Amino acid sequence: MTGQDKTTGDFWFVRGGVLFIGIQIENRDFAAHAKYMRSLPEIVPEHNWTVMLIHYSMRSNGLHGHDGPVAGFRDALEPTMDALDVDLVISGHDHEYNRTALLGGDDPVADTSAVLYKQPGERIYITLPSGTGLKYYDDSRSADFPFAAEGLEHEPGYVFFDFSPEEISLSAYSAATGEEIDAVTLRRGAPITEEE
Repeated sequence: MTGQDKTTGDFWFVRGGVLFIGIQIENRDFAAHAKYMRSLPEIVPEHNWTVMLIHYSMRSNGLHGHDGPVAGFRDALEPTMDALDVDLVISGHDHEYNRTALLGGDDPVADTSAVLYKQPGERIYITLPSGTGLKYYDDSRSADFPFAAEGLEHEPGYVFFDFSPEEISLSAYSAATGEEIDAVTLRRGAPITEEE
């Protein structure tokens, strides 16, 4: 991996104009992860989007959404994510699909629009479903932040991501039926009105 940190195991790479930052959960030194992330602006090449990859879902309404390590990662990393203007966080661990509203702003709401317009410091959190269907959890917990979509609690699924300089699009599907259960496109700035 490009830029792998020997202390934390964290890494980064840029593909197709997207900066991917991987955070290794085995290391619970939350401050060291934040320090690594703060070092990136000086060394990463120019990119259009910033995506964070972490096994623990930092914003999930699944069973593990309030576990101690999840809260620790959230408290330590989200201020740094704000500073880096992370656009999307892709996680797993809960084995069910959910997508938050755009979080990080003053008053997040569960906007279910097909196209979302991101402001600086806002991001979406995606929890990926079980791809194999080999393991599910029976309980979900409520969360104190809004969700725009959820599902696939007891069936396998998958998510397609498409990145361009102007937008990130994602579509989530049931592997059992092929049915699309969620789709959204993320763009920067404000929507263009007819007057403009």
